[in-house]
Amino acid sequence: MAALAKDLQQAQTEQAAKEQLVTLLAAQAEQERDLATRASEERSIYESLADEASTRYAALKAEFDAKLQAAAAQPAAATAQDIQRFSQRAFRAAQQVTMDEAATRLLIDQMLRDAGWEADTHALTHAKGARPDRQRNLAIAEWPTQGKQSADYVLFAGLSPLAAVEAKRLNINVAGKIGQAERYARSFGLNAEHEPAWLAEGRGMPWSDG
Repeated sequence: MAALAKDLQQAQTEQAAKEQLVTLLAAQAEQERDLATRASEERSIYESLADEASTRYAALKAEFDAKLQAAAAQPAAATAQDIQRFSQRAFRAAQQVTMDEAATRLLIDQMLRDAGWEADTHALTHAKGARPDRQRNLAIAEWPTQGKQSADYVLFAGLSPLAAVEAKRLNINVAGKIGQAERYARSFGLNAEHEPAWLAEGRGMPWSDG
């Protein structure tokens, strides 16, 4: 989505041809439909997101086709400023697709599974007794850290904790939340059964950045 938004903004500044703008909008709508479809595999209530994306794209394309017809009738009226205003409205419409935390967790669960981790934000949690297993790669949800806070996920390769994952909705500034995940990683408390990752490098202590 970020890459498509960047492409769309680039098309605005370079006064791209109208046909190219339609292609960008179609790709953006396709991305939204794919995102909604993945969510529907877990919860049927998210099936409506794909319909909303299709409906929004159809409405945007109809408006754009009308502008093309008007421009054909009066070529001088279709200015670069008109194209920019329309593309800005399209970008704002795409940003209106929001997901709550529950839907976001379902998508992240699937992404983690696709990457080779066992993940289930509802069942595989610290509170429900999930613990690292030497024979499994687990993404354990709601792992407690110091300060009475919990990491959304901690990734365990066998008995080695490798990473803290912080889950955020699509319309959240992810880069601005990296520090939060870093705090969870630094405040993670090793238990006796854990095998610190730095031992794999033959180190006797953590890396210098903690």
